[in-house]
Amino acid sequence: MQRFWNAQAAKTSSVEEPAIRSAELTMMTAAFSRDSKAFAEICDPDYRTVNEDGSAQDLHDVLIEMKVNPLKPGPRPPEFSEPLIRVIGESAFVSGRVKIVTDKNVPLDLRYLEVWTKRSGSWKLVQWQATRVTPEGIAREKISKTVK
Repeated sequence: MQRFWNAQAAKTSSVEEPAIRSAELTMMTAAFSRDSKAFAEICDPDYRTVNEDGSAQDLHDVLIEMKVNPLKPGPRPPEFSEPLIRVIGESAFVSGRVKIVTDKNVPLDLRYLEVWTKRSGSWKLVQWQATRVTPEGIAREKISKTVK
């Protein structure tokens, strides 16, 4: 994950992007390692997530899940791609794609969107949304790329 964001450093278009990338790396590391304390620290108290299965959780729900349902590592680390950071004032929108293989050997291909806000000089995660990438979705993207 660190190599992924280091490779994106040359594409920075906002002075805030390095701090946002750092905050996201902290959040992703905490989420994948189930470090509920670190995850809570990087999140805004009003944090909300909408997961790829359609479930919605607030920060309290996510922290409980981290404690009672430890994430077991899959056979390989997550693969991140398609990074995009848009900064608008004190808000930032981060999107990307991640491919994960669960501990039960189930592959997940997700696109995600994060909303960050700057509070007291620090970037805090406010919202996470993940959507599964489907063959139908990929076909739809290809159509628009072939029409000029």
